[in-house]
Amino acid sequence: MFIHSVLFTLLYTAIVTGPILVLGYAMAAFVRANRPGSVVFRIAFFLPFIVGLATESFMLLLELQPDSGVVDNVLAKLGLASLTTAWTVHYDLALGVICVFVVWFASGLTMMILMDRMQGILFSWTEFVGALTFLTSNSLYTLPLALLNMAYSSVGQVNSGYLEAGAVIAMIPCVVLYIARSATTSAA
Repeated sequence: MFIHSVLFTLLYTAIVTGPILVLGYAMAAFVRANRPGSVVFRIAFFLPFIVGLATESFMLLLELQPDSGVVDNVLAKLGLASLTTAWTVHYDLALGVICVFVVWFASGLTMMILMDRMQGILFSWTEFVGALTFLTSNSLYTLPLALLNMAYSSVGQVNSGYLEAGAVIAMIPCVVLYIARSATTSAA
């Protein structure tokens, strides 16, 4: 049973990851352009994430009901399904519906993250340059600036040992918090 769960998770991840990234990137590129209505599209694309997964899952479950759901009615009128299709009972149908739903749900969040990173690259570069220009003491450096300063200890040479050690040290609190949270979640 455990192996089946792991294999299903791997299959599900393989199916949804690519479409989420591609659709999210396409939406980010579309709404990032300065054209009329891009704000409306940005809101419409991000709205599924704002409404919430639990609410949308319940709504989807209602709409997938045989005989009474909108999905069966629309697909039956298009000739693609019957009015009695049990979407959540059959493995292949349920997997397909869940994958389409998750891609639709997560693409808006991916769009917002990618848009932030598209714009953030410009701001993060000026943050480094400004901080390196105006900070006069090494004790005032934040961790990224300290790592950058250690990495480029002399012009044209990178001290990768210091850079890698600093990255590992910076990662330790995140790993400890993740393990602690996992332990408390699994104990509950």
